[in-house]
Amino acid sequence: MIKRYVKNLVNQNIIDPDKQEIYTYGIKQGILIIINIATVLGIGIVLGMLAESMVFLITYILIRTYAGGYHAKSQLGCYIFSTVAVTVILLGIKHITFSCFIYLIAALISATVIYVLSPIENINKPL
Repeated sequence: MIKRYVKNLVNQNIIDPDKQEIYTYGIKQGILIIINIATVLGIGIVLGMLAESMVFLITYILIRTYAGGYHAKSQLGCYIFSTVAVTVILLGIKHITFSCFIYLIAALISATVIYVLSPIENINKPL
């Protein structure tokens, strides 16, 4: 479907035929990003934690963009891993009660670990 759409754009002289693969890849990645964002927001709505899911999403995107990290071998594996991770984290936030002091300590430890260990090289994203 995406290839057909891009081919139509080429036929209408909207994009350069030499860049057809780039446009196909870009549109596919854009759709996957929208699906991932919709999934996280959907999980947040189902759990009654829309605000928390939005904060998590923004933070997660920023960390992954600049720090790297684990890459699954397939896009489906990445989607499943991310969906499970988001669900577990939001359920943890919802059901585990901590004091503000514990949250502060956890944030400091997390920031230190990210600072020390990032960026992480991966075959899909070499440094």
